[in-house]
Amino acid sequence: MIENMKKGRYILNGAGILLLCLSYGLLVFYKPLDIGTFAAPVHFNIEVQKDYAPAILLKTFPDGMVHTPVPTTGAYPALAGIVVHAELSGGELLEGIALLLPEPEAEEVLGAIDNISVFIGNTCFYFSAADLRALSPSKTFGGLSYDLSEKLIYKKSLVKKWINWYGDLNFLIRALLAPIMYPLRFWPMYIIAGCLFFINRRKTGTTQRGNANWITAREGWISSHGTALFICILVLGFLLRLNGFIQYSPGGDELSSAERAAPFSPAVLLWNDPGNPPFYYILLRLWYTLFGWTAGAGRILSVLAGTAIIPAVYGLVKKYAGLQSALAASFLAAISRYGIRVSHNTRAYILLMLLVSILAIFFLNILFQQKKKKNLILYVIVCMVLVNTHYYGVFFVIANFLFFLLYNLLEKKFSWKETFIFLGCNILIALSLVPFLAATALNTVISDQDFNDWIPALSKKLIIIIAAGVPLFALAYTRIRNFFLKKGYFIKQQGTLLDYCVFVSCLILTESFLISLVRSILTLRYLSICLPFVLSAAAVFFTLKFPHRLRIAALVPLWLFAVAMYHFVPNTTTFDVSKEAWLYISADAAAHPNRSAAVLERYDAQEGYYKYEDLSLYQGGPEPDLLYVSPLHCVEQEMYDLNLARYRVEDEGILKVQVDDTKKIFKKY
Repeated sequence: MIENMKKGRYILNGAGILLLCLSYGLLVFYKPLDIGTFAAPVHFNIEVQKDYAPAILLKTFPDGMVHTPVPTTGAYPALAGIVVHAELSGGELLEGIALLLPEPEAEEVLGAIDNISVFIGNTCFYFSAADLRALSPSKTFGGLSYDLSEKLIYKKSLVKKWINWYGDLNFLIRALLAPIMYPLRFWPMYIIAGCLFFINRRKTGTTQRGNANWITAREGWISSHGTALFICILVLGFLLRLNGFIQYSPGGDELSSAERAAPFSPAVLLWNDPGNPPFYYILLRLWYTLFGWTAGAGRILSVLAGTAIIPAVYGLVKKYAGLQSALAASFLAAISRYGIRVSHNTRAYILLMLLVSILAIFFLNILFQQKKKKNLILYVIVCMVLVNTHYYGVFFVIANFLFFLLYNLLEKKFSWKETFIFLGCNILIALSLVPFLAATALNTVISDQDFNDWIPALSKKLIIIIAAGVPLFALAYTRIRNFFLKKGYFIKQQGTLLDYCVFVSCLILTESFLISLVRSILTLRYLSICLPFVLSAAAVFFTLKFPHRLRIAALVPLWLFAVAMYHFVPNTTTFDVSKEAWLYISADAAAHPNRSAAVLERYDAQEGYYKYEDLSLYQGGPEPDLLYVSPLHCVEQEMYDLNLARYRVEDEGILKVQVDDTKKIFKKY
């Protein structure tokens, strides 16, 4: 009888696992675009004599749809040539694009085209008039077809040929995480997994003791495989950050970082940014010196720093809350979409998150009197690096000092000697910031009312939410914590770690909020410094030593927290179209060698950063034959009102090349 029951359970398990795999495959490959971004946008621009524009059609494959490009400019009578544009992908994967021209006049229409520019993702594919004349047509219904597909591959695939595929690695990673991040889409898998769980749970019976045995066995398996699980999480986190790290062009702030940290730039540029102390720029300059001054090199430094946060969070939580909490915290850090996005940004924010994760370990070691002298020295050194990376680091140092005082008072461990030693260390940390403050920040920030004017002033609604929300959250947390403490759900060090993560996050928010009542500095981008503590607190809280009947149930809100962090936390890092814009400008200027060309309003670093041909900067006077305005940080109305007006350039007859949904390159003959 027992043998038959075991045999039946094996059969049920095998069938369940097979169904689980089949359902996963079907749900992933049925409408795969619904589980992430796999297709790059495609914007097609044709510069053509306006009389011939109505004769041009575009056909996409494999759908066979025919598109009519529309003019991007008004009807200027004196304008012989215009640009017509079509957005072709609509989020779908394309295998190719072809020009459709009426057969009797196909050669005449083709000869009227000056150039074609196709923007796929952050790449521009440029076809000059000579390139177009070299194309071989094929007959199609009602005309001739000129296939451009062979030269439009954005990223090659081992599976199928698509021109706007974001890559096989991108698909594999998104498919791997899809059941976790899109639970409603994969509900059949959860039903099957629940049945398997129920079948195997009954193995030890349905009693409380049976439940305890099952959970103990599960926890024992996790303990014996903890290192392997952590390595898998670390690899996953690295791949998530590596995937698409150069998928978007650097934005204006990133180009500013690149220009300041360029190996050939004057050293004074490292110090004269009032909002950002010099350490990150110094580190970035050393990195560029070793690995080259390129967008990829700058981004990979952030990828590595973002990956390093995972073991830092793991080490912090494991030491004070145990292995299961550490694995949960490191997994949350690995899949955090906000953390991944910041890891794709050549700015100091990701380094800030890494530094506070490391400092938290040193600080708690000091608090618990573990190798105190060594940890105090390390704490001071890394804090000096922190405050010289971003001014939000000062808020973190203040929060740590206040927590130090509060903890020692509540635990009745307060000592004047210990307090003065720690205060002296904080004074040393503050003194390390004096050179930067004296040289740059104090004079510029105090005297310049426009400093950080991109951060909006606090609205009345936000003031009420923060002013009421932080105290209410603190009160609710205190009540829940005390209840859990009475129930014995956590040991003392777990509680201290939880308190520390919550206290630091709330206090940094409060400090920045209070200052913003006078001068706006509160923004989600800067609050990224709190992310390691938010993730650690959630992991510890939901993996406390609950009763056996609740321990599995407590993982559900942890999973929901991970899904919420993935879907609802907004992306605050900004990307631009500088790379693809300069690809077009460089290629178009080279295709017109007999015309003088210049560019209006651009970062000096752009051409060298992308290794494109340097164009002269137009600063007024006689206009060149070709004048380009890069769309970096420039919406159309600003281009007319500011850029063109400043240099007295007539806005009549300007061509507009559409780069993406919102940005255009402006071109004037």
